[in-house]
Parts: sequence; C-alpha cells; structure tokens
Amino acid sequence: MDWFDIMWELFPYLFIGTLAVWLYKFLEKRIINLQRQRRLKRGKNAELGAKKLLEKNGYTVHDYQPALSYNFKADSEIVKVNISPDFIVEKGGTKYVVEVKTGEVAGNANYAATRRQMLEYNLASELPLLFVNMDHQSIHEIRFPFSATSNGINWWKYLGIIMLSVVGITIIAMAVKALLKLL
Repeated sequence: MDWFDIMWELFPYLFIGTLAVWLYKFLEKRIINLQRQRRLKRGKNAELGAKKLLEKNGYTVHDYQPALSYNFKADSEIVKVNISPDFIVEKGGTKYVVEVKTGEVAGNANYAATRRQMLEYNLASELPLLFVNMDHQSIHEIRFPFSATSNGINWWKYLGIIMLSVVGITIIAMAVKALLKLL
C-alpha cells in the first residue's frame, strides 16, 4: 500500500474531524455571542429600572453613562483610562456616582471585581458612590475609608498597580484557559 492509498483511506476521517472542530468553534462563538447579548440586554433593562428606583427614592439623575477619565503612569508612559459609570445623581446637595448591578455575584458590593470598579469610579470622580442592586431593588451608599486626595498619598499610583494586576491576572487566566483547551 503506497502513500496515496493511505491518505485516500484517512481522508474521510480527517475531513470529518476537521469539520467537527470547525462546527464546535462556530457553535461556541455563537453561544458566547448569544450569552453576551442576553447579558447586555439584562444590564440595559436593569439600568432603566435603576433610574426609576433612584428617582422614586428622591435622587435627581444628572447624567447617564457619563464619560470620565483619569491618567496613570506605567513606567514613564502616561496612560489615559476612560470609564463610564451608570449614572451621576444628586440628592440633598450631594452628587453620587452610581453603579448598577444584577446577579448573585456581581450584585454583591463585596464581590472583588465590583468593589474594584467602584473604587476606580471613586478615585476618578472623587464622588461618593451608590451601589444599586436591581435584583433586590436596593440602594446602598458606598464610602471608602479614604478619598483620592486624602493624607497626601498618591492613590493614582495604587490604582495603577490594581489595574495592572487585573490585566496580568486576566492574561494569565486566558493563557491557562487556552492551555486547558489544548489538553
């Protein structure tokens, strides 16, 4: 049996295997996109509900998804970060940055990613925060034990470290996931 005959016999298996891998990747991408769309729709609906909840509780909505930014240094390079909290509201002469969350995990103010996001908003805006949990229809005032300018400490430095740590952890997690898929 020569090389051509061996390839001819293996061809259907190679073709079916390639087709199966392609189909798996195609379906995986579609499922991820559908999940993302569902999550975005749920988040958008939660934000609309949060606006009504805030107004019902005496808050005046000043801005929806305002564009905020801050800079930090990575080595000697200045990096600009754009962020967009859900709302800026006011009650009793005090303005607040509002973060709206749903879900068992993200809807918990003690969840690390949510807490870091609120910390980032606090440092960028220097405003106190309101955490709105739409699953429980609750509003919580969040105040960190410091402000962006307290005690002469350069909090931007620490925020930069936090952000770089999050990026590093994300890259490591993606690499581990890719390696696990290969195995």
